[in-house]
Amino acid sequence: MRGQENSSDKLNEAALACQARDGDTESLVQLLQDNWLWLKGLVYNVLKRPGEIDEVMQNICVLAIEKIHTLREPERFKPWL
Repeated sequence: MRGQENSSDKLNEAALACQARDGDTESLVQLLQDNWLWLKGLVYNVLKRPGEIDEVMQNICVLAIEKIHTLREPERFKPWL
């Protein structure tokens, strides 16, 4: 997992988010991979049940795929996610 994000990381994430929102599935896959550990940690902290994490992560990915077109602020992809 990365340390603190710098402004170039945020710009890259925003560019990927724009591309993903416009239908580029490779960009969406990259965004999900880049945020996977952070997201998995968040899910674990909410659930506190390791056995359910994979199912919830799968559901989150499906929802991200279905709803990426609703992303209004690409620079805020992580909070949207």
